[in-house]
Amino acid sequence: MSFWVEDGGQVPVAAFGKALSASSGGPALPSPWRLARRRTAPVGNNSGRTRDVGLQCHCQRCPNSTCVTDGLCYVFMNKSGGKYTQGFGMCLKESDLYPPDRPFVCAASTKDNTGIYPLCCDTDFCNKDPDLSDFIGDLSQHALGKT
Repeated sequence: MSFWVEDGGQVPVAAFGKALSASSGGPALPSPWRLARRRTAPVGNNSGRTRDVGLQCHCQRCPNSTCVTDGLCYVFMNKSGGKYTQGFGMCLKESDLYPPDRPFVCAASTKDNTGIYPLCCDTDFCNKDPDLSDFIGDLSQHALGKT
């Protein structure tokens, strides 16, 4: 499973095996949802034909608690008064991920002792029961900036 979270100018994407920095002078930051979105599945029995298959995500507000997208799966943690609660999961369409190299919706938003910490991920159902234990310990490092 690979999560994409804002972390002081770096975008860790597990599928790349390393964190890429916008200030490193290297190539532009990758669009993490483009890593594995062009997936195909067979059509019929041994016909050799395939069809495009989208990313499947957990979605509390959708029929069968499932949605399919060409973008990312999304879930967030909400911090208020020192307590963390997991928010709802849903699909994010690729066209809604702006700017393409660092979507605003995937960036943390904090103020004082409150905040929303999103997790954008790109494997099937990665937002259903994410392992947040490592992420929660470092939440203060994931903010774009305090206002």
